[in-house]
Amino acid sequence: MARICKVLIVENDHDVRDLLANVVEDEGYFFATVETGREMRGALDEDDYDIAIIDVTQPGPDDG
Repeated sequence: MARICKVLIVENDHDVRDLLANVVEDEGYFFATVETGREMRGALDEDDYDIAIIDVTQPGPDDG
């Protein structure tokens, strides 16, 4: 059985995060979403992801 890719979406803008989640879900991937770099680190500590889509211009000290 083929393994499904697991995607982590890191985006502080709610609308963009929802758009990315919809695209990833429509393609059949498992995914999780977080808003900040700090939340991303927590998500990576808790689970394994094959790829991350990261907003590199997030505000704050824990940006992408």
